[in-house]
Order: sequence, then C-alpha cells, then structure tokens
Amino acid sequence: MPPVNDTGVLAGLTDIPWAELRHAYGSADDIPGILRAIADGDDETAKEAASELFGNIWHQGTVYQATAPAVPFLARLASAGRRTATLTGLLGCIAESTDEYGIEPGGARAAVTAQGDLLLPLLADPDPEVRAMAAWALAQCPGMPGLVQALCDRWGCETTPDVRGKLLKAVSVIAPAQAVPMAARVIASGFPGQDAAERLIAAWCLFASGAPWTGSLHEAATAWLADGLDPAKSNWNHEEPFPGLLLDLAARGDLAVAAELAVTAFDAAQRPAARKAAVWAAEKLALDQAAQPPADGATVLHLEARLTLARALWRVTGDAAPLVRSITQVLQPPAPDKALSYLRGRAAKAASDLEPAARSLLPVLLPLLSDPESCPLAAQAILGLDRAAAADVPIEALVSHLVAAVATPGGRNQLLALGLLGETSQQWPAAITATVRERLSGLAEQPRRVVTFGSYDQIIRDDEALRAEIRRFLANSEKFSGAGNNHVRSASSSG
Repeated sequence: MPPVNDTGVLAGLTDIPWAELRHAYGSADDIPGILRAIADGDDETAKEAASELFGNIWHQGTVYQATAPAVPFLARLASAGRRTATLTGLLGCIAESTDEYGIEPGGARAAVTAQGDLLLPLLADPDPEVRAMAAWALAQCPGMPGLVQALCDRWGCETTPDVRGKLLKAVSVIAPAQAVPMAARVIASGFPGQDAAERLIAAWCLFASGAPWTGSLHEAATAWLADGLDPAKSNWNHEEPFPGLLLDLAARGDLAVAAELAVTAFDAAQRPAARKAAVWAAEKLALDQAAQPPADGATVLHLEARLTLARALWRVTGDAAPLVRSITQVLQPPAPDKALSYLRGRAAKAASDLEPAARSLLPVLLPLLSDPESCPLAAQAILGLDRAAAADVPIEALVSHLVAAVATPGGRNQLLALGLLGETSQQWPAAITATVRERLSGLAEQPRRVVTFGSYDQIIRDDEALRAEIRRFLANSEKFSGAGNNHVRSASSSG
C-alpha cells in the first residue's frame, strides 16, 4: 500500500491521534480516510464522505472529541471548493451545537470561530447557495472578529434576494440593533430587487429586535401569500421564516396576533406550495402551544387564540385532534372565570361542529348543560354524538336544561334551545311532559318588558318573536305521541 502523503488542505492530518478520539460510533480512526475522500475523490465519493461526517462527528445535534480537531480540515476543504456548501453547513451545525460529548463546553464553536479567515471570504463566493449557507453558518459564531461588518458589507452589494434575506437574518441574530435600519429599508417601498420572502424575513427581524407589531409589519409578513411564494425556499437553515415569526409572536405574548396571522395565511395563500407552507406554520404554532400552559394573566386571551387556531386548522386539514384538545382546555379552565362564559360557548359550538368526532368531549360538555348560556350549544354537540357516546345522557334532564335556557331573559341562544326542543319532541315525544308544556306556555303568554341592554323596541320585537316560536313549538309538539327512548340518541342513528 503506497504511503499517504497528506499535503495542502490535509497537511498535518496524520499528526492527530485520531484512534484515541471518539465520535458518535466509537473510535475516530476512520476520519482521515473520510477527509481524504472529500479532498481527492470524485464528486459522488466526496458527496458520500461529506454525508458520513454528518453522522459521526456531528450526530443529531451532538458533537464529540473528534469534532473540533476535524474543523480546520473542513474549513480548508470548503475554502478550496470541495463540497463547499455542504461542509459550510456542517461547520455551522457544529458551531450551533450545545450538546457536547466528552469535550470542553464551547470547544466546538471556538474551533469554528477560529477559522474566520477561511470562512468569511465565502460570503463572496460565486455560488449563491454557498453565500447563503455561509451567512447562516457564520451567524452561529457571534464572537468571530469582523463578522458583523462583513455581513453588512456583503448585504450592501448582494443582488440575490434569498441570500440578502439570510444576510439580514444573520445580522439580526448577532447584532439586532444594527439589523433594524436594514430591515426597515427592506420593508419600505422602492427597495431595489426586493421580493416577498425578503420582506417576510425583514418583518421577522424587526419584530425579533423588539419592534411592536404594526400594520406595515403585517403587510410585509403576508406579501408572499399574494405572490404564491413558498417561503420554505428562504428558510433559516432548519427554521422557516413564517413559522419562526409565529413562534416569536407567541413567545412574546402576542398569541392572538400569531393565531390571526396564521389563519389569514392559509385563507389567503393563492398557490398549493404557499398554502402548504401556511398550514405547516399554523400546525407548528398549534403544537407549540399545546405543549405549554397559557401564560399567567392572559388565560382567556390564550385560550381563545388557541381555539381559533385549532378550529381553523381542523377546517383546512380535517384533523380533529388539536381542536378536541383546545376545546378541553377551554372547558376545563384552571380556575373559575366569569370571562370564560362566552369562550365556553364558542368551545361548545366548535364541539357541535365536530359531531361524532366530539365523542371524547362528553365529560366536559355535560357540566355546561346547567349554564343557560352555554346549554343550547352543549346540547347541540351532545345530540350530534353517536348513540354509544350519548347513551348515558337522560333525555328528561336535557329537556329540562333546554327549557331553562329558553326561559333565561336576554339569552343569546334561546331560539337554538327552542329548536333543539323541537328535535327532541319528534324523537322522544314522551320527554315533552305536561310540566314542560305548562312552563313553555307560561313563557309564551308572559311578555318581558325589562330593558337590560340594547334598544327597547328591539327587545320587544325579539321577545315577541321568541313567544311566537314557543307557541309554534307547542302546536307542533302535539302532533307527536307515544313513548320514546329516555336517553339521548342522535338523529343519524335513529331508525
């Protein structure tokens, strides 16, 4: 076997005791061969060798003893044009890692930072993919001398919007204050060569720097929807800009804004790729929120935003699981809160829309029957369940709660309650007892003349309309006779 003659970019390779170092799969004695394959192999061999390094010296975010010693060789290879974009990305991943196995904390990042003389020139590489990857990788090395100035200088002469966006984000990560005027310039009309993805990143950078959420930021953050752009092509390595912005909004306490922005996105997206990106961003936000409790002092706001987002997602994707979780959170609040009354009604309405998919919600729906405001919506959800799910709900109790809802002065859902009584009278006529009819008759003949809120004339008209509906119900209910099942059964399951 001929002797190995490591020169040039691999000079000094044999001086390192690789066999004594460890990587993800044990001894690092294979690292010299991998580096030689990148330096001297054909394109396919070099590609496979570079991919192998992603599995051993950087493995799923972890770096090892052999990682830092390999960094100078990776930087030299990248600078020499061997798998430059791939190896630059690997160096960025190494610098980004905080999961360090068997090495001093920060050692891997320091090793990458020390290669600034080789890596900074990559910002001017002829290949825009390399320039974009270099911007991200260098942002993982905030202590590199001259880095911010190099990023700003390159941004000033860069002509590719995708690369400009990454340069801007890199400055925002390292020196947020210096990124503010740059991002503001992008958002302003007339910026030469700007595109929608760059405006989205600029909005993200401005918000991340502490700027308040404004109409101009909203416009910049949603311009990609009209253009039909897929912003994933302008992602910040593994983090796409739109979900990144949504998560930052939520983290800063603006979950309602984030939820509204997410819903706007998949309603306004004009092309399949953009719609897919919008739905993915909303799903990521929903998953993030499901994994943490609402912020203190913002319980109702957070619950409402979560419910809005989950309900919109269900309509788009058909996946009921996030909506079921959100409804459960609303109907099982951590403490009693009068402000939750309206929100409970919204949750019950969402449950009624789910129909049989709301089966697991029955335990949290039943307590709502005793609240005249929420009762009609909760009853509607229960009546929409399949027979097995609703079999333990006594129809007499359901009817009693619905009558109470009809009798509640100023109730928002009185007519819905009366309509549900009409459904039950057809399926279970025995449940409409003489007592029920007597109470409803009293309501039909006793006009209400107390102004609670709103126009006096309108209250009178609404009251007369309700009493007319009650009389119509009583007349119709006389058409049905015979004993019915005394437990709730959905109309779809009745035979």
